[in-house]
Amino acid sequence: MILASQSLVRAAAQASALMASAAVLAFASAAGAASPALTLTPAPAKAQLGQGTFALTAKTRIFVAKGDVEARGVARQLSDLIFKARGLKPAVVEGPPPA
Repeated sequence: MILASQSLVRAAAQASALMASAAVLAFASAAGAASPALTLTPAPAKAQLGQGTFALTAKTRIFVAKGDVEARGVARQLSDLIFKARGLKPAVVEGPPPA
């Protein structure tokens, strides 16, 4: 009888923990949906919210200001990270992106 009672208590505790986790996730996703602000790290120099999607493809390029050695190094790091994560290696291009 004691073992059955302990099992019931354990099951109730697990159910409570599961319900609490579900409530936290529901609240977090509702809060996130209400706020259109970008939460990116590091913060971009410029961002514009719009409709649609952004897809990484074999044609994706990373543009940096001409002559900015530091930005070029960071862009190469980003390209390497994308390659490790997705198997695509965006080219790093100096100069403004095409209009």
